[in-house]
Amino acid sequence: RPKMGFLGTLDPLATGVLPVFIGKATKLIPAFEGLDKAYRVTIRLGERTDSYDADGAVLSRQPTGHLRPEDVREAVLALQGELTQRPPAFSAIKHEGVPAYRLARQGRPVPEKPRRVRVWDVTVEALALPAATFSLACSAGTYVRSLAHDIGERLGVGAHVRALRRRRCGEAFTLERAWTLE
Repeated sequence: RPKMGFLGTLDPLATGVLPVFIGKATKLIPAFEGLDKAYRVTIRLGERTDSYDADGAVLSRQPTGHLRPEDVREAVLALQGELTQRPPAFSAIKHEGVPAYRLARQGRPVPEKPRRVRVWDVTVEALALPAATFSLACSAGTYVRSLAHDIGERLGVGAHVRALRRRRCGEAFTLERAWTLE
């Protein structure tokens, strides 16, 4: 059975590009680490979840009828630039060798590890409140679920990811050039 490795991870509900290296090609992984990514994401405003996505338990619900499309658009576009991000508790980041999601599932505290990330090319594609769909490019290590959470906090109603598709990993790995598992 050949050895396999992949670049990064995809959230359970995410679809799209995940570069997989097989056999001797696994030795090339370090040369590709740190590539920027591009995503298309749909968020649900008015609900906070513990995982920052639709797979998590709902922590609170807030009405969204007062939100104006221009306010949502402004909150989404405000993501652009350098920012300090707090990854979600349900993440693959390791603390003392244990993935944070394992600690979170056990109800144990997950230490916060803020990180600097960069976001650019943010485009609002659709606003059908309480849903908003947008695309973005970002540096490696960016959690789009945390971006969704931050938009919800900025608007005062909470938010989580409903759908997430990675469109690109670096310049070479794109949806157009991807193969399915089949």
